[in-house]
This record gives sequence, structure tokens and C-alpha cells, in this order.
Amino acid sequence: EKTYIAYQASTVDNDIDHSWYLALTTSGQIELSVQGKKLDTNLTNVATVLTSSSTIPRDNESPTMICWTLDNEIPGGNVKLFINGILEASTGLLRTNSTSNSTGQWV
Repeated sequence: EKTYIAYQASTVDNDIDHSWYLALTTSGQIELSVQGKKLDTNLTNVATVLTSSSTIPRDNESPTMICWTLDNEIPGGNVKLFINGILEASTGLLRTNSTSNSTGQWV
């Protein structure tokens, strides 16, 4: 079972489970899920999930910095997950092109 670190509930039409969440998996990796509503019905509620390649120490002493970024104005690599300042995972290309800046353009 996942341990949720941070979570933002969706406020878009009450039909999306979450806007994003960070979780610690049972294997000790960080999982980031970013979800947005697409304007066309074929890609509604698409979630992009990134998982760190490294594991987080569970010694109750080692601090860990977790950071993620989202830039919906670039055509690729627009969601990135960093652990202790190191890029752990990133996305590929955007699923759609757009001229507007909205959550409907998330990967």
C-alpha cells in the first residue's frame, strides 16, 4: 500500500480523482501522479505517473528533498521528479498541442 506524502484534490467538474499526489511505494520509491482533464473525450482523466529510480532511506534520520515541476508550455519533458536535487524521472511529449495555458494540456 502507498503512503501518501502530499495530495491535491481536483476541483474540475468533480470528475477527476486528483490534480496530483506524491506517495511512497512499498518498495521505497517516490511516485508522482499528475492528472488533468483533456478537452477531447478520448483522453479524459489521463494521469501521468512517474516513479523514482532510487529508494528513500527509512532510518528516521536521513532528510530527503522531493521536488517536482510541471511546465505545460513545452512540448516534451514537461513533468519532472527530483530527489535530493537529482532528476529521477521525466515525461515524454505532450499528448496534444495547445495555445492556451491550462491544466487541460497536461501529459
